[in-house]
Amino acid sequence: MRIKKLDLRAFGPFADRVIDFSSEYPGLHIVYGPNEAGKSSCLRALNSLFFGIPPRTNDNFLHPYDQLLIGGCLQRGDGHELTLFRRKKTKSDLFDQNDNPLDPVLLAPFLQGMEREMFESLYGIDHEALIRGGQDILDQKGDVGQAIFAAGAGLTSLHTLLEELEKEGDDLFRPRASTKAINEALSQYRDLQTQMKQALLSSREWQEHRRALQKAERGQAETKALRGEKDREKHRLERLRRALPHLSQHKILMEKLVNLGEVIVLPGDFREQRKNLEQERNEVANRLDASSSRLEGLQKKKEGVSLQQELLNRADEIEGMYQRLGEYRKAMGDRPRLEGMKISDKTDAAVLLKQIRPDLTLDHAETLRPGLLKRKTIHNLSTRYEALVQNIEQSDREIRKHETALEKTREDFSQLPSARDPQDLVQAVKLAQKAGDLDVELNDRRRALKIVNESCKDELSQLGLWSGPIEQVGKLAIPMQETLNRFEEELGSIHNNSKQIQKEKEKLESEFHQLSTQVQEIQYAGEVPAEKGLIQVRSRRDLGWQLLRRQWIEDEDVAEEANVFSPEAPLPDTYEKLVGLSDQTADRLRREADRVQKHASLKSQIENIENRRSELDIKVKRLDSDLAHADHRWHELWATCDIIPLSPREMRQWLSGFEKLRFKVAEAEKATGEIVEKEKHQRELRDKLVQELQKLGDNQDFKGHELTPVLLHAETLLDSIKSDQAKREKLESKIDDLQEALRIAENERKKAEEKLDQWRSKWAGSLTPLGLGPGTNPDEANDFIDTLQSCFDKLGGAGDFRKRIDGIDRDNQNFKKDLAHLLEQVATDLQNSEIVQAVSDLQARLNGARQDQAVLKQYLEEIGTLEKDILQAQIYLNSNKERMGALLEMSGCEKEEELDEAEQRSHEYVQLKEKLSDLESTLAQIAEGVTFSELER
Repeated sequence: MRIKKLDLRAFGPFADRVIDFSSEYPGLHIVYGPNEAGKSSCLRALNSLFFGIPPRTNDNFLHPYDQLLIGGCLQRGDGHELTLFRRKKTKSDLFDQNDNPLDPVLLAPFLQGMEREMFESLYGIDHEALIRGGQDILDQKGDVGQAIFAAGAGLTSLHTLLEELEKEGDDLFRPRASTKAINEALSQYRDLQTQMKQALLSSREWQEHRRALQKAERGQAETKALRGEKDREKHRLERLRRALPHLSQHKILMEKLVNLGEVIVLPGDFREQRKNLEQERNEVANRLDASSSRLEGLQKKKEGVSLQQELLNRADEIEGMYQRLGEYRKAMGDRPRLEGMKISDKTDAAVLLKQIRPDLTLDHAETLRPGLLKRKTIHNLSTRYEALVQNIEQSDREIRKHETALEKTREDFSQLPSARDPQDLVQAVKLAQKAGDLDVELNDRRRALKIVNESCKDELSQLGLWSGPIEQVGKLAIPMQETLNRFEEELGSIHNNSKQIQKEKEKLESEFHQLSTQVQEIQYAGEVPAEKGLIQVRSRRDLGWQLLRRQWIEDEDVAEEANVFSPEAPLPDTYEKLVGLSDQTADRLRREADRVQKHASLKSQIENIENRRSELDIKVKRLDSDLAHADHRWHELWATCDIIPLSPREMRQWLSGFEKLRFKVAEAEKATGEIVEKEKHQRELRDKLVQELQKLGDNQDFKGHELTPVLLHAETLLDSIKSDQAKREKLESKIDDLQEALRIAENERKKAEEKLDQWRSKWAGSLTPLGLGPGTNPDEANDFIDTLQSCFDKLGGAGDFRKRIDGIDRDNQNFKKDLAHLLEQVATDLQNSEIVQAVSDLQARLNGARQDQAVLKQYLEEIGTLEKDILQAQIYLNSNKERMGALLEMSGCEKEEELDEAEQRSHEYVQLKEKLSDLESTLAQIAEGVTFSELER
């Protein structure tokens, strides 16, 4: 056997790892690797593949137990191969590459009877076993022959094995020994034979013993009956003895119950309800007292609070006055500062006026104010002046530039070649470009077609079974897939039926063997009596009785019939023997009824099995006939194609491959037609391009039949024509643009000169109100206006300060007047105080009045809450009183002091009733169906 492949799907540290040992040449495979690489795991995997994965294995550290999977491919010396896989299962752990169960019998020829232990000794020696074997050789010392034998046989310790065998032999047997196992067994066997002889009885002794046994059994039955009666009487007296203490206790409890008299049974939570009501009543009463005391104290505090309502009514006026006090104090502090700033602004204005008009004073400065109305105009004119001058200079530069560019462009335009119309060539090129790279496409298609044709021929050769020309593949009339399916189902059904019949025959054979063995075991124990034999004996006995009766009673001569009936003995002796034989057979049938029934059942089952085997043989012949007929029709189906078919499953694979081949052949034919169409289109496009090139005067000669060189030349020519045309159009457009630009530049220069004249006129009119001449430049005019504006700004600031000072004086006078009026209304005692002090005292009095108002409000709210609590407490006390009255009525008491006694009587009554109930239950169990009155008697 050779190991061609070890497939480590899921084992130890491996996952989907395959070790391939296949080779064309014989030799030795060496698997090497560093420590922990998995060499020992591979050896354990091979061991598990041959003999099963052990129930407890350490190779599940990467994969769980239920996912361990190993496989391999084995090859015998005759070339037969077996591919198998094994899972971690208790049974049915072998299966093939299609995941179908695999019979372990198929693996046995490859192992040739080798067991796991022998494999591990001969081929599975690991490092530990090697060390252990070396130690064993050392232990054997001078026994070189034993060591060599152990090494050749793969035994790791022959010396130890021999010692164990000798010890086991000594334990089993030794001549003239009395304690060895075989000697002890022989001695025990002889003792048992002696005991068996002593235990055997004669028929007379057996009859005596049987009669003695029957007599003893009758005496035993009578004794059992008498004992039963005595036991029942004893049991009754014991029940009475156990019941007496309970009856006495029952009587005492009944007397206590009578002494209690009439008792009202109260609910179980009656006492709890009463306690809760009393507790709630006390708590509510305490809260009511506390609330009443608090309410009385609050009433007194409320009366002690005096509220200044007039101050509260004028609170907004007082707070407004307090806020105005800050403004008043700030204004009184700002007035001296504002007076100084007013004087400073007037001084600065006089200095600025002297800088621009030393001939004028501040009183005459207003004569220059109308001139400031022209300030914006002067500023705009100053800004425009520089721009107008720059516009004129820019216009001159633009005119010179456009004239130079126009002259150069006209010279370039005169040097261009004459124009040509390429419209027809453009259309031809577009058609060729739209068709794509036909040359490359045709070459690719031809190469692809050649490859497909060669591939089709190779596939046809590989498929086999049919060797016709490749062109006939599409025309070959082969059966349809449905026909193959029908034949496969038919043949599969026949094979399945044959397998089922074979399995059933094997099962019947096994059952027949088992039943025959059981029948032989029964027959070896002695002849089995049969009811048929009893009937025959009784029939012969009855016939003999008829002959005797006719002879003795009717006095007939039956000598001739008697000789026929009993030729060897007298008729009475024969009849007596038949009677005894009949009785003996009947007795045996009764004694051995189970054995007879089992023997008859086994015979019946054997007969049924034989009948079933005959039926199965008929079915096998019918299936063989059906198989031959189906196989004949299967070959006729393929005869029209000149094909000798394989099995339907194999032909399905062949047909699938043939259909793919047929599809590829059809695609190749289609590709051939497309190539012809492409070549025709290529010629038409090429001829059209050559014709259009000749029209444009290009008579170049193109070699070959390719389209690409002609198209490239045409595209180059079109690019040249388009380039010339674009240049012509560009230059024409540039000349037009330059002429237009020159005209615009000249117009702009004229407009700029006109605008400058208009500016000079406006400039002279704007400077006159300021007393400046028209020759003043814009910068000087702007400085004069800015200084004059600063002078007027200073004068305006001084005026503003004067207004603010007057406003402060007016506001202070109004504040003093409003304060005096308010003090006259609410605090006359503060009229002679200073303004700041009077306002502060008035605000302080308002704050105190507000605090008194808040305290009074709090008192009133708490008084309202207490009054509500007192009312709720009184309502709850009334409800509590009603519920307590209900409890008094329930208990039949008039006063609450009587409730304790009523509760105690009710509790005692309930306990007595419960004890009576438990006692009566116990007595009922003791009585075992006897009534309570009978127990008391």
